[in-house]
Amino acid sequence: MYIYTDGSFRNAKHCWAFLAYENKIVHADSGVVHYNKASRNIVGELVAVIAGAYWAFSNGVQDITFCFDYEGVEKFYTGEYRAKTELTQKYVSLMRYISNFVKLNFKKVKGHFDPWNVVVDNMCRTAEKTNTSIDLNSFYRNVMERLNATSLERIGTYV
Repeated sequence: MYIYTDGSFRNAKHCWAFLAYENKIVHADSGVVHYNKASRNIVGELVAVIAGAYWAFSNGVQDITFCFDYEGVEKFYTGEYRAKTELTQKYVSLMRYISNFVKLNFKKVKGHFDPWNVVVDNMCRTAEKTNTSIDLNSFYRNVMERLNATSLERIGTYV
């Protein structure tokens, strides 16, 4: 399964979007996270990947390929870029945890050129218009709690 992701920073909002594609769009989601540190669109880019990975994990997908236009998505995960900030450290931690259950692959695409990248970019623009957002730390906490609960359920089925 392919998961196309994008993030943006517009009008002081960190927007994110992803769509899951397997011969057709299987699922799509987007939103806004509140983060008061100066990371600009990196926040949205990384949250989109986490949200897509969490969705895949929750739906039993075993193998995903992330398609993204920001190279840090892959390079923070692989360690080629050092995760020095709280944001990137949490991203790496969550993605490595998810990789225990889902095979993660990465593919860089040309931003604003790849057709599905254009779609997720437009989803970010739409998300920007909403008046709701979630605090980034709350987002991380919610994802970790759900991951832990779901993985415990899965482990229990094998015991």
